[in-house]
Amino acid sequence: MTLPVPAPSGSESVVGLVRESPWGTTPVTGVANPNKTIDGIIFVAMKEENIQGNPNIDPQTDDMSADREIQRIVDGGRINQGTIRFTPGPESIGYFLTAMFGTPDSSQLHSSSGTAEAVHQHTWYPGYQERADWPVPYSIESQISTLKSKLIQGALLRRMTLDLPNNAIMATDLDIIAKRLVWLYPVADAATHGSGTVDQRGITRPAVMTAVPGLIDETGWHFKQLKAYPQIGNADAQSITAMSWELQFLGLEGLFTGGSGRDIGTYRVDNFQLGGRATVIFEDEDLWEHIQDGAYFALDATLEGDTLQADHKNSLRIQAYSCKFNSADVPNRVGALEYDLPWTARKDPTEGFSTKITLINSVSSYA
Repeated sequence: MTLPVPAPSGSESVVGLVRESPWGTTPVTGVANPNKTIDGIIFVAMKEENIQGNPNIDPQTDDMSADREIQRIVDGGRINQGTIRFTPGPESIGYFLTAMFGTPDSSQLHSSSGTAEAVHQHTWYPGYQERADWPVPYSIESQISTLKSKLIQGALLRRMTLDLPNNAIMATDLDIIAKRLVWLYPVADAATHGSGTVDQRGITRPAVMTAVPGLIDETGWHFKQLKAYPQIGNADAQSITAMSWELQFLGLEGLFTGGSGRDIGTYRVDNFQLGGRATVIFEDEDLWEHIQDGAYFALDATLEGDTLQADHKNSLRIQAYSCKFNSADVPNRVGALEYDLPWTARKDPTEGFSTKITLINSVSSYA
């Protein structure tokens, strides 16, 4: 019995990430080999990628003609945007935090010992770090099948959601805009999709993802690893049963410039905003009343993973120093005071910034 060859599928696909400089230019190393993987590329398993090019199509008719059919279609500039969904772990999350907020301050907490890797700490201050340092553009290659992949050049991360349901694995959605999209094919397809060194449009091809990429070996963050609480003063004896964060630059947009052609020529970055939701069982009615009445509260959340060395563990800590409950819709429930709180953070007057993100893992640098 001959088994049929399975159809190409993206259900178990991966994305490759590599840092760009300058924006929109995928780094190329080594000889001009279109099948060579770029040095330093990082591979991450993904759940879904739907970044697409959306051309500005303008159908036109001749106003003075009795024929009312469309006479021509003007093809304008193209906006490349969409999302990537993946399950973040203690190493991969750092690359996307870097893409959004710039290279973190990194330090070594513990040197390597025997088979144990060194322990490093990375810290971001979203929206507060030097403007020239963020966002960091990446080239992202999405493997569609064994026959082709999609290269997303000049990818800029404008929104990241971290969703941590009760007793479940964290899911992350990345909202991305990009300078251009390029389809990549193996050399065997040169007859129909360009020669061995150019793509189907005659543009020199960047490196192509390897057939069997080496993925980051990590376990995704799980709710059971969460330690979190809202806090006013020292009142923090509360139980959080679900948590989500939304980190975004609301006004980050691509702009066309003279000479940029169909692709965007520059981009504009606006204010940073952190918000989210927390499902909380309040054990202190006074604290709930203060939050409901509009008092600012701190929200400190830490995910702790496997032990690295000594007392150091893989960990992700997000500290929002000054948050406010932003909904007037409060249900009246019988039983425990359990509420789903939408909140927004502001720049804290004492700390001088709204958010601090600290990641501890075995990655030496995200530069």
